[in-house]
Amino acid sequence: MIHTESYSADTGAEDLDITYSREYLISSRDDFIEMHGDLPIKEIKIDGIKKTNRSIILKEAGVSEGDRLSAFDPYRYVNRLNKKNLFSEIRISYIKEDDFVIINTFLKEKWTLIPLPIFYSTKDTTMYGIYMLETNFLGYGKTLVGGVTLSKDSKSMMLGYMDSSIFDTRLAANMFFIYRDAVVENCTMDRLIFSEYKVRQKMVSADIGWSFTEGIKGFLSGGYIMCDVDQGYKDTLNPPESEDFYRYGAYLSFNFLEYSEYLFSGFRSMIRFYNFTSSNNNNYRVIHYDIDYSHKIFRNHKITLFSSGSKGNRPMLIQDRLGGKNGTRTLPAGIIPSDNYINYSIIYEYLLFKLKYGAITTLLLWEQGVYSNDYSTHNTYYGPGAGLLFYLKRIAFPAVGFNYAVNLKTKERETSASVSTKF
Repeated sequence: MIHTESYSADTGAEDLDITYSREYLISSRDDFIEMHGDLPIKEIKIDGIKKTNRSIILKEAGVSEGDRLSAFDPYRYVNRLNKKNLFSEIRISYIKEDDFVIINTFLKEKWTLIPLPIFYSTKDTTMYGIYMLETNFLGYGKTLVGGVTLSKDSKSMMLGYMDSSIFDTRLAANMFFIYRDAVVENCTMDRLIFSEYKVRQKMVSADIGWSFTEGIKGFLSGGYIMCDVDQGYKDTLNPPESEDFYRYGAYLSFNFLEYSEYLFSGFRSMIRFYNFTSSNNNNYRVIHYDIDYSHKIFRNHKITLFSSGSKGNRPMLIQDRLGGKNGTRTLPAGIIPSDNYINYSIIYEYLLFKLKYGAITTLLLWEQGVYSNDYSTHNTYYGPGAGLLFYLKRIAFPAVGFNYAVNLKTKERETSASVSTKF
């Protein structure tokens, strides 16, 4: 006769912040071992999934049948599953069956096929469109994204595919195609226009990467960018020449985040180096970094230190666009080109409301930075800001929200959308 006895790893814990904590998960495993002994694992059982393939869950457990339970790290297992952003709830229980243990994982899947309507309006333009995002393609955790946007003066389309583990190996790949036909304004932080032109762009990029460790990935990257400037556009001001670019380079990604239900914390960074060869036989180089470190100072409080910077000589056609992002929220979004900049910000985030279907957090921030471009060589900015973030528990989409910031250099007030992602 087979004798079974169930031991739940979430007994008495109603808050996922507790059940996801290292102390709780490790002590629950050790309590079972103290009660029943360090039994060999008979099976890793998975309940609750309808779409997700079992293989992408089992490979994160770090143990196999026959291993002793003490070799199983439940905190690392839960953290890896949380990182996938596919599950709204993860529960672990242990079942004693004769002289073996069954590790039971109960999962609630998020809605991963997400329509994203887009509407953006300022005093100068109105933009609308729709994107579709699938983050669990065919049940293997692959990401597909595509969509279109339209406004009076522009239209764009984007298609993308991201695969963090090709055939369950350490290989990863990303592929994107972007088409854009738009009027571009290049301005100062005071919104003084120094260049305006209409350009049609086609961009294709592909990355192939390798996971050196769980938190460190390296990628080789290549791409092609076609930029066709319409010299007959009626409001043209100081337009650049049409130019095509072949891009190649590499980047390193570091991700050592730890997850609670909402306020993830830890270190992440990305360093990128690209070379551009143009159809006019010019060569351009750029190196870029992002560094982000978050620390939970209390259970529902988090402070983040962020910095980004770039050094390069690309033409204005393909330079970064500052504004509306971490480190540049006090700048107007999308109208300031630059290859040479550095900034930092300090962000305090507090869990304001925890709701049945998600949570709302509030942000306070201070940022400071400097940038240069072909129009001006030294532009400093600094100022405070505040915002709200909305976390949706059942939907596999990053937290989204709104920010309001004041540039104390120009006395201008800026609003921007906010996206907080774990990846």
